[in-house]
Amino acid sequence: KMAWLSGFLIAASWLLLAAHARYTHSILQPSVSNFGGKERDSTPALDYQAYAGRTVMMISAHPDDIEAMAGGLIVRLAAQNTKIVYVIVTNGDKGCQDSQYYNCSALSSVDIAAIRQGEARAAAAVLGVQDVVLLDYEDGMVTSVPEQNIREQLTAAVRRFKPVAVFTWHPYPQFNLQPGQGWADLGFHPDHQAVGRIAIDTALGPSAGSRLLFPELLLAGLQPHGVSQVLLWTCEEFSHYVDISDALPRKVASLVVQRSQFPNATATQQTIATLGATLAHLAGVQAAYVETFFQICIFPNCTIQ
Repeated sequence: KMAWLSGFLIAASWLLLAAHARYTHSILQPSVSNFGGKERDSTPALDYQAYAGRTVMMISAHPDDIEAMAGGLIVRLAAQNTKIVYVIVTNGDKGCQDSQYYNCSALSSVDIAAIRQGEARAAAAVLGVQDVVLLDYEDGMVTSVPEQNIREQLTAAVRRFKPVAVFTWHPYPQFNLQPGQGWADLGFHPDHQAVGRIAIDTALGPSAGSRLLFPELLLAGLQPHGVSQVLLWTCEEFSHYVDISDALPRKVASLVVQRSQFPNATATQQTIATLGATLAHLAGVQAAYVETFFQICIFPNCTIQ
């Protein structure tokens, strides 16, 4: 997974260079124009205090996605008594980095899945998250699974936990983020985009809120539930930021317990710090480190119902 983070860092660095050079080429310039927005001199802060005492759900493709993209926010949410639920679609059985901890070439996919799911629970515990739902699909194969299967499971999770907000991946590739080593980089990963799209279909479409879709869930006692907000974690097309400066150590700690992905704690800390600082620059804010999101609101003024 360090290759993924290397790609993430390279992507962010390219964007930072673009911001400095004021390039006009869209391939390098951060923008929210695809969402009908505009570039900002200063990005507004996310009102995460609105989630205090409520439930939010993080839907990711892989173990470690959530901590990498929203670990600092989760620290803040947990501190204000927000209930956080993880739903992780794949078991991560294709991702392992050789190190002093693991000889990955000697491990089967079954072995790696068990390691990564255990690491996912450990990482959640570091951030104060108790509810972790593991759907156990094969890593790298989300686009080959019948979408209805995943959507029904996500619908069941939303109806069970009743979140006011769902966080997930951006549903479209962001090819203007320069790819790093390997194919599992920030701008494009088929699992990431597929999970983001299905999660949005579940939360914003009729799935979670309609009694006529997946009627078998009604028989299981899972009543329809409407989500008030969907937020996409992204470092390119964002509408809001969260200052994670004092939460960065906990975010890093939640990553380094996932030793199959982050065996070098010093390198992980440096990479995450650089990313947070780069995003702060792109957001036009004075914070040392931030995470960035694109917020989609169902109700006027982003009210929660």
